[in-house]
Amino acid sequence: MIKRISSTEWEVKRYKALGISKPCVNHSYVIKDKERVIIDPILAESGADYIVIPSFIELEHLTNLNKDDKYIVTKSGKKILESLGEYDYMVVDYGDELDIGDTNLKFYCTDNFIVTYWIEHDILFSGELFSQYGVLNKYDESSERKLIMSEFKEFFANILLPYREEIKRIIEGLDEVKISSIFPSHGATWRKYTSEVLFKYRFWSSGDYKDTATIVYISIYQATELIAQALKNGLEEKLKVKVHKLNYSPVTEIMRDVLDSKFILVGSPIICNDIHPKVKFFLEYMKSLKPSNKKIATPFGSYDWNDEGKDYIIKFFEELGFKVFYDNILFTRFLPSKKRLEEIKEFAEKLADLSP
Repeated sequence: MIKRISSTEWEVKRYKALGISKPCVNHSYVIKDKERVIIDPILAESGADYIVIPSFIELEHLTNLNKDDKYIVTKSGKKILESLGEYDYMVVDYGDELDIGDTNLKFYCTDNFIVTYWIEHDILFSGELFSQYGVLNKYDESSERKLIMSEFKEFFANILLPYREEIKRIIEGLDEVKISSIFPSHGATWRKYTSEVLFKYRFWSSGDYKDTATIVYISIYQATELIAQALKNGLEEKLKVKVHKLNYSPVTEIMRDVLDSKFILVGSPIICNDIHPKVKFFLEYMKSLKPSNKKIATPFGSYDWNDEGKDYIIKFFEELGFKVFYDNILFTRFLPSKKRLEEIKEFAEKLADLSP
């Protein structure tokens, strides 16, 4: 038997710090067998034989701790738990099993995550993995498909991407078992799309890409916007293109598209010999998420008297290990001419044929 304990958080703290307002439904789960097990102490609940802490990357999973309970942790999680006080715990490793009476739990662990598989019921308690913000329905089949898949991808791109190597190991282990339902710590339970979301995690954690391009830019006097449009016109003859203006698009949505894009193009006007501060913030945010280096990156923009700032974007791409494809025509002094825009379009057509 499973008991779900849920609570709605109307503004996710991590997103709120970015100036983004998004709700989230948080869950703890109680498994009742001869022994009582709680999956995730994110919500106040105690009095179990064991409490599994599924994630050590967010403080919210380490808040409602009780000194009378026994916690299941990883080797790295043990150090974190000890730093918070004197708690009883049991360390589990990858593949360990726990007999809780008539049924058994199997743990797929890395330094930062514990995913728990309820063997006799084919149920996965996934913690942060397979979570979504912005989805308020209880089950995936009762959610609008486009919304839940978009939020699902956005969560991976902005929360889990830095840990994709750990996730890859977990997914490889899950290939060996049958999974009928996935119960994450945030968002809807997966019952209809379990095979699809497992496939997507396998793909994203591999760092591979689709034949898509993401264009990110900000423009002041329309020059950079004209270049962005010319690049889009050239690329979309051969592949799908997503365009984001930093004036309007939240960085979390941009990273959702960058996640599996083959190409990333970033444009900025040069201000006081430097790139626009919103562009600089986006680049630093992207860097913090450690995206796959299997990407082709192209800088573009405009300037008035000095174009030195463009070197910042090129250097940034190189530090991330992206393959940089660039031509001087991509930075124009003031507004680009019609001839220049046509040349940029032709550049983009050639760009679309490249591979990382």
